[in-house]
Amino acid sequence: MFAEPGLYTTNSAAYLAIFCADTATIPITKYLVYFSCSSPCNITSAASWEYFGRLLTPADAQVASSDNHYQAPALVERNGKADLIVTPVETISSNRYIGCRVYEFNDVNSNQLRRNNDQLIEVMRIDGDDGTHNGACAAFSGLDGGIL
Repeated sequence: MFAEPGLYTTNSAAYLAIFCADTATIPITKYLVYFSCSSPCNITSAASWEYFGRLLTPADAQVASSDNHYQAPALVERNGKADLIVTPVETISSNRYIGCRVYEFNDVNSNQLRRNNDQLIEVMRIDGDDGTHNGACAAFSGLDGGIL
């Protein structure tokens, strides 16, 4: 099952990050996966899309945020580089979104995010109010002091 797509375009390609729930596994495993479509992109043709692999796994979320998984990906540009914005999901008690995290790509043409000793490097984060459902951030380059 795919949901919550994030799309980013350049002159050479379109890039898609999307939440994927693998319902063939019990319990259901939730990933963020990554694709590209070279220009000129036939966006409606599955054959036009190249699968780069999993961007983030439940293990990444547990190490980086102590949460179950990430959802609501957004792909944005910051200072000439591509970033991934994601929302950690706390599923133990409420299945709620709990803010946003920003990670930078090593190269937008791969599924590699910047890491240090296999740990994601957090570029920016927003934490919501305790006990609230918040997240699914977007970016706007005109914001004073940041992109979120």
